[in-house]
Amino acid sequence: MGGVMIAPAVSELLSGCQAGPDARYTPVFFTPPEMACIRAAADRLLPRTATPGAIDAGVPQFIDLMAKEALSKRDQETFRTAIVVLEGRAVKGYGKAFVSCLPEQQDEILRVMESAAAGERRANLMARPFFWLFKELTLLGYFTSEAVATQVLRYEPVPGRYESCAPLSKYPAAWAS
Repeated sequence: MGGVMIAPAVSELLSGCQAGPDARYTPVFFTPPEMACIRAAADRLLPRTATPGAIDAGVPQFIDLMAKEALSKRDQETFRTAIVVLEGRAVKGYGKAFVSCLPEQQDEILRVMESAAAGERRANLMARPFFWLFKELTLLGYFTSEAVATQVLRYEPVPGRYESCAPLSKYPAAWAS
C-alpha cells in the first residue's frame, strides 16, 4: 500500500531531475501554446550542437520576460500576430501545428517569414518586423546567458587584471593609429 502511494512522488522526483531548463517554467506574457511555438522557433535558430542551444540557454523564457517587461504594446501585438501567422503557415503548408512539423519544415516556414520581414523592412524603413525582433531577442538572450558565457565565450569572472609593469610585446597590437 505504501509503495502505491509513494510511487507517483518518486516518479515526479526522478523526472524532475531529467527535465530541461524550462520544464517548470510558467509563462508570464505568452500562453503555453505560444511559448511552445517560440521554444520550437528558437531551437531552430540556435539548435544544440557541441555548444549549448537556445533551449539550454533559457532563450524562450528570456523572450517571454522581455515581451512582458520591455517590449512596447505595438511590438507585443506584432509578436502575437506573427505567432498566429506562423501557425497558419504550418497548418496551410503541412497540415499541422508548427511545433509538430519536422525540423526541415520548421526551417522552411522560418525562411519564408525572414524573407517577408526583409521585404517589409525595404517597404518601410521604420518597420520592426517580427522575425527581426525575434532574432534580436533570441541572440540577446543567448549571448547574455550564463550557459553561453561560461561554455562558449571566454569567461573571466573578474576581467581586466591589473599588471603594473608589463612589456607591450606581451599584448597584441590592437592600438589605433
